[in-house]
Amino acid sequence: MFVKWDITQRCNLSCSHCTAVETYGEMTPIFKEPELEFEEIKKIIDDFAINGVKAIHFLGGEPLIRKDFFDILEYCAKKEIRFGINTNGGYFGMKQIDRLSKISDYIADITFSIDGGDEETNDLVRSRGSFKGVVRGLQNVLNSPLGLLPGNPVNTNTCLTKPLVKNIDKLLNLFDTMPNLKRMTFTTLEIEGGAKETQNKLEVDDPKELIDVLEKIVAWASKRPHLTISVPGAPKVLNYLNKKYNMNFPIQENNCPAGSVLSYVDARGKMYPCNRWNVINFIEDNGIAKWEKNDLHDNKFEDIYNSDSWKQFFRFAHNPAIMSQRYPCNSCEFVSSCYSCPISVSEKAVNVAYTCLIAEERMKQLVAN
Repeated sequence: MFVKWDITQRCNLSCSHCTAVETYGEMTPIFKEPELEFEEIKKIIDDFAINGVKAIHFLGGEPLIRKDFFDILEYCAKKEIRFGINTNGGYFGMKQIDRLSKISDYIADITFSIDGGDEETNDLVRSRGSFKGVVRGLQNVLNSPLGLLPGNPVNTNTCLTKPLVKNIDKLLNLFDTMPNLKRMTFTTLEIEGGAKETQNKLEVDDPKELIDVLEKIVAWASKRPHLTISVPGAPKVLNYLNKKYNMNFPIQENNCPAGSVLSYVDARGKMYPCNRWNVINFIEDNGIAKWEKNDLHDNKFEDIYNSDSWKQFFRFAHNPAIMSQRYPCNSCEFVSSCYSCPISVSEKAVNVAYTCLIAEERMKQLVAN
């Protein structure tokens, strides 16, 4: 079992596409409501360890804003639970690196969020001054022993937005100045939280433009075999990129992990089977399940996991009849490896992705040539 945990709702930035505002409201570094105390967190981690949780990925807010965050990580290590961190990098100095280095055997990944290769592009999306903070924090980590760990746990996460697509070369050039950076993840905009208000300004809504920028990124990475990159795209798109650029993006059977191998804990200590708030709200709004007795203050992990609410969600999310509604995608050769959120399918929001059609046409041209 793998857990994603919003360890705080506080943040030093106010990103215009932040999904966390969906549940916590505007991001701020000050307390808006009480957070879990360290002793409470230790009890929850004890409970996780007993129930076979092998890894926790800490989100926020900004996890490092908590003064006891490294105490929490050290307690995870004591319980032999691996951990990952999503960070904007602003608090990553040598003191923090020294503490992490002592428990480096338990680091799964350290992911830095960066959405541009210069101040203008990045800070337009992620708040003024954030570019200097993330570059400084990332370089501090990469130039320390953490940057040389086996498995290359240091990673970047970049959301492909309209401002970034126009300046993607600057970001790739920046990455070229960081020889110890060997992992990069690129994503598309999730229309949740702040992105609902900034969608028109940020979303790359032209599928051709999206495929073009993916080709540019993959072409760049293909000349740097030491890199491991992840790009967004349906299997048909990844298959085309694999063939054209001799890459090896995995295409394998892919099912919804929510409720089976994935759990999510919010900053209040409530546990859900999925970390996407549009899913959590959909389930309750449509009477599929009520999120009751899911507070880890008062309930054990095992009791929540085996609760009626969890079972009702699981039956819905893994119902083959729902997934069979992915018409006309069901006729695609990659249907078993193409993940679609069951909520999107039930809302009839899943159509043939235009990026798939473009990739299909480009594949034909590639084979013909």
